[in-house]
Formats: sequence, C-alpha cells, structure tokens
Amino acid sequence: MKGFIGDPAIYLVRGDGHLDVGKAIGTNGTLTVTPDMGLKDPFSGMVNIQTGEVGDDFAYYYAVSEQTPSVVNVGVLVNPDGSILAAGGFILQLLPNATEEVISACEAVAAKMKPVSTLISEGKSIEDMIHMYFEDANILEYKGIRWYCGCSHEHYKDALATLSDHDLQEMIDDGKGADIHCQYCNKEYKFTPEELKEVLELKERG
Repeated sequence: MKGFIGDPAIYLVRGDGHLDVGKAIGTNGTLTVTPDMGLKDPFSGMVNIQTGEVGDDFAYYYAVSEQTPSVVNVGVLVNPDGSILAAGGFILQLLPNATEEVISACEAVAAKMKPVSTLISEGKSIEDMIHMYFEDANILEYKGIRWYCGCSHEHYKDALATLSDHDLQEMIDDGKGADIHCQYCNKEYKFTPEELKEVLELKERG
C-alpha cells in the first residue's frame, strides 16, 4: 500500500483530546480500492467518504462495494512531540454462510473492542488481541509486512521519458539537470544534464 498526505502539518484535536481524523480528512471525496489479484483487468471499488474516519469508511466500503460485513479497527497514538507511540489495525470479516450465532458473537466483540492503538501501547501482540476476543481461535497463516518503497533511479528515469522533448531540452539547457523527490519515502534522486540527454536520445530513437 502506498500513500502520502497532502497536508502533513495539519493538527486537529477533538474535545476529548483525541486527534480529529474525520475533520482532517473531511467527507468531500471518495475512497477507491484496487486489489491486485494478478488479473489482466484489476477490479476497482469506489464509495463516497462517509465520515472521514478511516475505519468507518473502510467498513462502509466493504459493506457496499464487496457486500462483506466488516469491523475495521484502526488507530494511532501520538506523542506530544508528534512521533508515533503506537499504531495498528485489524479487520474482522464474516465468511459466507455465517450462522446467526457467529454473527451475534462478532457483534458482541465489536461492541466491547478497545482501540487497537491502546492495546498495542499496552504491549499486546496481534495474537494476544485475537485470543482476547476469540479464545478458541486458530491462526492459519502469517504474512509479514515491511517498510518498503519500490522507487529507484531507473524508475524515475523512465518517468522522465514521459515528459515532452521540449521540457527535457529546457532542463538540459539550464545545466542544472533534474532533482526528483519521492513523495512516498522521501528519497532524493539527482539526474545530470548528461543523463537527461540520454533520456532524450532514447525517446528520439524509440
């Protein structure tokens, strides 16, 4: 998943002292989800933002776009200096043909859930959280997550090739080359005028 914030300096707090995420995001927009299932034509689902609260809007997306009743619990605790104390999330979804007994049990769990960021700050692991709410749960599979950005010098070289010949020539003529900032991971990439000439020559040959 990739994302960046248009205004990372925004800081809004509700009356109870929690961050006002809903107000910061607002409701004038859409939530679009495009799962990569390895298909030739990927499916995209889109819904209007309802509250601006991330968990609520993703739950709404699952219910409306995928017809899958879901509980989405996401949260973040922020230190006074702006650094992250704890952040995490999980999704609870019903499988097809779930019985009324299972549905009622899940509704009871959803009603008593603590914020996931609070549980993380208390030192709870994801296994602890699962067994806290579902004592007889069996964990079937683990999938690791990591901080990773797929950007590279070559990637942005290809991106430069999408510019017009005129724009590339202007950057070559001014002698400064091009500086590109990745909005996802904040890496900086420098392209010399000579490298821009290579890009332009490849475009002209292609």
